Amino acid sequence: MQLMTSNLRINYNSFKIKKMKIICTETRSKNLDLRDVTMVLNHSYDFKNDGLIIDQEYLVMGIKSHMESSYLYYLIDTQSWHPDWFPSTLFDIIDNTFPPFWHLKLFDDKQQEELRFLMGYEELCGDSNYYYRLVEGEKEASQLYYRKKIELENYYNEYIDGNQFFR
Repeated sequence: MQLMTSNLRINYNSFKIKKMKIICTETRSKNLDLRDVTMVLNHSYDFKNDGLIIDQEYLVMGIKSHMESSYLYYLIDTQSWHPDWFPSTLFDIIDNTFPPFWHLKLFDDKQQEELRFLMGYEELCGDSNYYYRLVEGEKEASQLYYRKKIELENYYNEYIDGNQFFR
């Protein structure tokens, strides 16, 4: 299928919207600045304990930054018991394209002391109670995470990869 717009010709069969994906390149905390990381107390910690696998690709469901940290954190699910946040330095970005329906929430010191910003699906950014329930590993919050992940994967599979997006 091609669309002509004045003198511009676009071939939509080759057009793909991509996913925000990362690949794990490190599981050990040895290179993290411990003064700047919110979750690790020493350099001997191995995120394999949290289910991270080197060379494994992960679909990013959220990104956050803390007020007291220069690190970004990615929300992914691993072999662990619930979705969790991991420092960005453990990964390389395969595709940095954000899903089209992600939300952004900016914080200032007056709103709360912990987060600088939060990006992701609507409930993650729009409901601070949900964010904390997910961090605590609450069952209902994790179930919503997995529903949102399935919706996102279905969106890509049905509408993008199946070329339904442009019909």
